[in-house]
Amino acid sequence: MKPIILKDTDNFIQRIAEEEASIVEIESFIKKITEAVSNEIPVIVRGSFDKKSLYSLKLEIFNFGQNTAVSNHKNTAKVKNFHRIDHNHPLMSVKRIAHFFRYSYYEQDTTSVFKLIHPINILRNLIAGLDMDYGTFSESDDGFLTQPGVLHYPAGGGYMAAHTDNVVPQKVEVVLALSERMVDFYEGGLSMLIDDEWQDIEQFINFGDICIFKADVPHRVLPIDPDIKIDWSSSSGRWSLFSPIANIYSNKYQGIEVEPLNN
Repeated sequence: MKPIILKDTDNFIQRIAEEEASIVEIESFIKKITEAVSNEIPVIVRGSFDKKSLYSLKLEIFNFGQNTAVSNHKNTAKVKNFHRIDHNHPLMSVKRIAHFFRYSYYEQDTTSVFKLIHPINILRNLIAGLDMDYGTFSESDDGFLTQPGVLHYPAGGGYMAAHTDNVVPQKVEVVLALSERMVDFYEGGLSMLIDDEWQDIEQFINFGDICIFKADVPHRVLPIDPDIKIDWSSSSGRWSLFSPIANIYSNKYQGIEVEPLNN
């Protein structure tokens, strides 16, 4: 299954975030995405961000992880920016080996990352039919909150187990690629279960692409370059920026692992 690729040739995603795009433009663009993902066809938006800026922001994130202590703050709207190492922790609903970075709107002035996160959030909310600023600075009455993050799946076996995510209220996953196969790593990456077969989606993803897909379609990250030794001080591997809506009051909206089948 080949994703639908939409080229952002005139800074459209940024213009949406800055409220400079027309309603007609927005409705047409969002319709293309919603029609595809409702049929379980992933969408890739290409060219929304300057690659030089992306490389600079990726380095900033990496340095944050190298130069500050790991921590795991309480999940609230006013959480501080933090990072931690996830290595198949038994309490995780979906197992993974990854370096996880969590960012907070309340500390957005301390990082450049929100130059990416804010447009991603607005795009997600428009696709889901939510208010543009839904879940940003405070949780909704029922506990839903945007939780901006970055995942670095290190070379040496970084992965995420096959799982589904809840479609309430976000409907889709919107993920910005900060790496590219055959450049930053050579084996593994994103695959999705479509028409009862695991499809290699990673092969279509370039550095800087935004990958959008229906949240409850089973997906996974196959182990990244599993035959080498993990080095948490190296930036090699797969990087992705994402900003899901989670619930800080209830665990029933967490992702759920699924049987990976044999392929």
